[in-house]
Formats: sequence, structure tokens, C-alpha cells
Amino acid sequence: LGFTSFQRGIGVSLAVGIVLLVLAVEFWGEITGAVLDLLKRETVSDVADVLSGRSEIWPLGLQLFAESPIVGHGIGTSQALLAQHEWAFVEHQGRHFHSSYLTVAVETGLVGLIAVLLVLLMALVGGMRLSSWSRRQGHRPTLALPWAMMIGGLAHALFETWLLSAGNANMILVWTCILLLLARVNFHGPVSGSLR
Repeated sequence: LGFTSFQRGIGVSLAVGIVLLVLAVEFWGEITGAVLDLLKRETVSDVADVLSGRSEIWPLGLQLFAESPIVGHGIGTSQALLAQHEWAFVEHQGRHFHSSYLTVAVETGLVGLIAVLLVLLMALVGGMRLSSWSRRQGHRPTLALPWAMMIGGLAHALFETWLLSAGNANMILVWTCILLLLARVNFHGPVSGSLR
């Protein structure tokens, strides 16, 4: 998906995004109803949780975020917060929210979440500008690699808590790609063939 969106350029990707947004708005009630049913369902011992315990932990994360929405509970507090509630978990294991974005929201509140999302938005803009330039110059597949890895990593971070986990190999790769795309925000073309 990342390679295709880069190769097709901003226009096609934006059109697909708008269509998906319209569908999400049109069917918002059905989508939220299905998600809420999944998150609020009673865990039955003989039926495995399709989200591997995340349906237990994510509502708690949203509740904790609501308790301190502006500045959060503090960086690194997730394990202590989850330890206080682990008696209630049936399927969830570990002391992580299994969502990088939810972890940022709980620990740093809107202040940290907005800061992280702004950095990611700037990297997306850098990737789109690079995509537009590479299409005009003749597509170079190697230019698409940081974009594709970033898109895949950010999607995967919805379900895992590694995006800001220092020393994690996935985190290092994705943030390297994000930094490469951030360097392209003011990109106007290669200097002496440096992108070949």
C-alpha cells in the first residue's frame, strides 16, 4: 500500500483517502457500533478475544486519558497504571496498552499526542512532496522505501506500543524513515544527483 500510494502520487492517494473518509462518515454509526460492541463485550472463557486482550485494555486507556486529558499521567507511568488494574483482566497480558498512540495519550495527554501527530503529519507532507517530485523525474523505487516503511510502521503502531520505545528495532527503523521524510519537507530536488 505504501509503495503504491507513493508511486501513484498525491492525487490518487488523496482521492482514495477522501473516498474512505466519505465512507467512514456515511457508515459512522455502523462502524462505531461494531467497534463498541467489540470493546464492551463480555469475555467468554471458551472464545478467544480477536484482539488478544486489547478489548480489555483499550477502554481502560481511554478512561485513564479522560482522567487527565491535557498533560496525561506522566511519561513512563503506563506500567504502574496498568498494575493497579491487572486484577480485572481476563485475557490481557503484560503492562502495556498495545497501542503506541493510546500510550502517548495516557502518558502525555493532548500536549504530547498533538506534538507527536504534528511531527508525523510533517513527515507525511515531506513524503508527499518527495512522491510528487519523483513522479516528475521518473519514479525511483528507492525513494519510496522510507514512505512505505513509515506508513506500515505507523499502522502497526496502532496495535503495538513500540513507536516511542527506546532501543526497539522497529522504532529505530520507522523514526529513521520519518526523519528522512522530515528532511524532505523543504525539498526542491536533488543537489548534484544525491538522490540517484
